[in-house]
Amino acid sequence: ASTWIPLATQVHIDDHGTLDIIATDNNGTIYIVECKLKYNTSDMKTIRGQITDYASGLWSKYYSADSDDSKFDTFWIWFCETIEKNSDSKQKLEVILENAGADVEQTIDMMQNNFKDNKMTLVYAVDRITQGIRDAVEWHNIAVNPKNNYPTFALEVRKYFEKDNDSELIVTQTFPLDLR
Repeated sequence: ASTWIPLATQVHIDDHGTLDIIATDNNGTIYIVECKLKYNTSDMKTIRGQITDYASGLWSKYYSADSDDSKFDTFWIWFCETIEKNSDSKQKLEVILENAGADVEQTIDMMQNNFKDNKMTLVYAVDRITQGIRDAVEWHNIAVNPKNNYPTFALEVRKYFEKDNDSELIVTQTFPLDLR
């Protein structure tokens, strides 16, 4: 089983804006998470546009048509500095991974390979999974290079308050439901 490892929040990507959360897991999967939890509207075009813009912004920082490794090396330095600057603990990537119990060298190697292979997972974190989000996730996972790049899913997060004992309950669900 993989372990979710949030790396940083509010990561600015020149000419593309600021992505909400970038994360990985102990398998080196790259997750780009766009959150619309406070003001989820029925028009979800914004979230779909933002998340693909962030993915393309990251891609443009490391991709080179002539396979120039120096561009990736420059990207990786930027990425590590950005993680440290924007992580909640202001820690280096290696420390975050170690604290999460990941095999640091292996996870970093897999992260780098996933970036080089153009593999990122896009996550819509919303307070309500609308039919539009379901359609976008299914279309993306079935029609847009479903073998490799940019698998997509939605994460619904709802918070409920119980007045009697002043407690809160957070309930989540995903779409698609089977995320293997």
